[in-house]
Amino acid sequence: MVRTYKFLILAVLVSGAAFVYAQAGDHDHEHHAAAATPQTKCPIRGGDIDPEVFTDYKGKRIFFCCPGCDKTFLADADAKIKAMEESGITLATTPVAAAEQTLCPVSDEPIEKDKSVVYEGKTIYFCCNRCIKKFKAHPEAYLKKLEAQKTTAVPAPAPAHHDDNGHDAHHNH
Repeated sequence: MVRTYKFLILAVLVSGAAFVYAQAGDHDHEHHAAAATPQTKCPIRGGDIDPEVFTDYKGKRIFFCCPGCDKTFLADADAKIKAMEESGITLATTPVAAAEQTLCPVSDEPIEKDKSVVYEGKTIYFCCNRCIKKFKAHPEAYLKKLEAQKTTAVPAPAPAHHDDNGHDAHHNH
């Protein structure tokens, strides 16, 4: 009979431990589910974020409800980011900007700034006139190459507007 009580007590203890472990597991599951929550509230005032009002800090993009909250945030950014992430908020990452073109898209040689073509509103630079001819024959292939290199073409300057006398329309003569 003593043996039966020991077995019964052991069974209750094991059941209790299993219950506690299961509850802890559910809590961990809830924590992981909350970890995928995007930022919707301003970390300073608590209002809804405005997607046009943000600051980029150490590779993370933090949104705010209004201009001015960013200055308050930046005064203690590391602590505020840590608190946001610990509460389960997943911050957006800073978009990676494309680098300015430094290599010819045809030959992969360094560009010459006086060797260029304006294509679809963007200035694309080359190392020589021979590469310009190759580009003109198959522009889409070379544009894809620039894109794959995460390089951006420079927007072409707006053409000058001339008045009826051939003068630049923006200057008073």
